Amino acid sequence: MKIQRHLVLAAALSSVLLAACAAHADGVGLGTLDTREPVTGTKVPAAIFYPSREARADASTDIGPYTVQAQRDAAPADGKFPLIVLSHGHLGSMYGHHDLAAELARHGYIVAAPQHTGDSYDDASGAGTDRALLGRAWQASAVIDALLADPRIGAHIDAERIGAAGFSAGGYTTLLLLGAQPDFDLFPK
Repeated sequence: MKIQRHLVLAAALSSVLLAACAAHADGVGLGTLDTREPVTGTKVPAAIFYPSREARADASTDIGPYTVQAQRDAAPADGKFPLIVLSHGHLGSMYGHHDLAAELARHGYIVAAPQHTGDSYDDASGAGTDRALLGRAWQASAVIDALLADPRIGAHIDAERIGAAGFSAGGYTTLLLLGAQPDFDLFPK
């Protein structure tokens, strides 16, 4: 009787482990997306990280100074996954948090990392202006819309589970996406 309970327990634990592994992708696919935000027409590039059963688990792609743990243009895994918009900080880039993005994708998330035009390493033209202070959220929203409409990735997004995360100015962007209303009159003059 005791052995039978242990076998039942082992079978139950195996089922739980198999279910957990099913949500874990073998590898990470990497793509890019270009869109325009509707308020100013600003071009917004984004890196897209997603679960992929086709990508090798040890795949890496060199992009500028980064070695990204993902395989470019690998087929997305079957199923629907939550989407996270990952916003970089002031003068950052869409690959600045590639390690977090790849890890999230490995654990069943699609991650869109926009490069905020006007407030990135290669374009500081809007830093400190409305173009960056409000435009970052417009840009992130445009990336969400474009990704939902994307024929390759859009069908894999669970549109009921979309979130955002960010660091520094990316955290500010996340607050804007969630409905925060900044009061610019409080800024030192």
